[in-house]
Amino acid sequence: MFKLSKYAVVAILPTNAALSLCFSTKTGEMLLIPTKVFDFIKNKEWNNLKSNELLELVRTELLVCEDEDETNFVLQFDEMSQNNNILLSTIQPTANCQLDCHYCGQVHSNVIMSDEILQKMLGRIKNIILTNPNYKTVCITWYGGEPLMALDCICKFYEDMFKFCEENSINYISDIITNAMLLTLENFAILMKCKVMSIQITIDGTKETHDKRRITKDGKGSFDIIFNNLCKVIHSEIYSLYKPKIILRINIDSTNYQEVPILIDFLKKNNIFNKVNVFFAPIIEWGDNGADKVSLTTKEFAEKEIEWLILLYTNGQIHTELLPIRKSLNCMVNGQISEQGTHTQLVANKGEYFNLVKNQLELGN
Repeated sequence: MFKLSKYAVVAILPTNAALSLCFSTKTGEMLLIPTKVFDFIKNKEWNNLKSNELLELVRTELLVCEDEDETNFVLQFDEMSQNNNILLSTIQPTANCQLDCHYCGQVHSNVIMSDEILQKMLGRIKNIILTNPNYKTVCITWYGGEPLMALDCICKFYEDMFKFCEENSINYISDIITNAMLLTLENFAILMKCKVMSIQITIDGTKETHDKRRITKDGKGSFDIIFNNLCKVIHSEIYSLYKPKIILRINIDSTNYQEVPILIDFLKKNNIFNKVNVFFAPIIEWGDNGADKVSLTTKEFAEKEIEWLILLYTNGQIHTELLPIRKSLNCMVNGQISEQGTHTQLVANKGEYFNLVKNQLELGN
């Protein structure tokens, strides 16, 4: 008959034990239903379920067929539903960075992508597009190190690739993840001309806290440089003309979580809160850096994030995706059609990484 999906998360309301919230991580939908319904499901007393309850539970896939292999179904659905019209490419033009953040899992080196590698990368991407007529969009993410330390590479790539895209009726979009140390008005204008219309910047609290965490290689703080650059960019005529998306990332652990309200108030006072998209990211172990030693637990972070989202909402910044939406691709590197380029080589995904994950990953456990 039926069974409760292993992707269902059920929580009894603390204010009313007779009701429960049930969230389907499989479909991204939530239902408020009587708690006793789950006793009926557990005991397979299907006749005790009202028809509308049963229909909603099945529609949201909180209830599935008893013999359904959900893991295999999800993997097949994800593979089939990926958008094969978009070629995703993440490019690291340099391994260099001015900062020495304790939670960074990268090893920095003073290496910038050579013209030879750049041309090979351009040739690779062009060839993929020309041999796959379904592609309608190329999406480039500039990543580092610190990508603005290789701004010339970004410009050269754009000039060549955008011309190619125009000639072949391909849409070109681009974004960048930067520490903003080099995000001067001059460089910002260059990014706008290169159609980099989304910029992610990290600020980890007040000046005092940020400067203890995101320090330069010579041990100096970076807050003033980053924040002054951000203010100048947002209050510029260039920003008003292009209106790019500015994403402000706050990396959170047990040492700075209490500063979120202070930082939001600071952003408001400097008249930039309504021009940035604030989001919060938990600091985790990455690259064997031991950063998780001071991390919040998943539960602690979730509880605090709810408070911060409410704070953003009460101050006029509305996050439309308060509940996780159903995604067929958790990271672009898992996509069979994705590309990763570095300062030293071009790595063609070709599905190998996807298949490795597919074979090893047991979802829902």
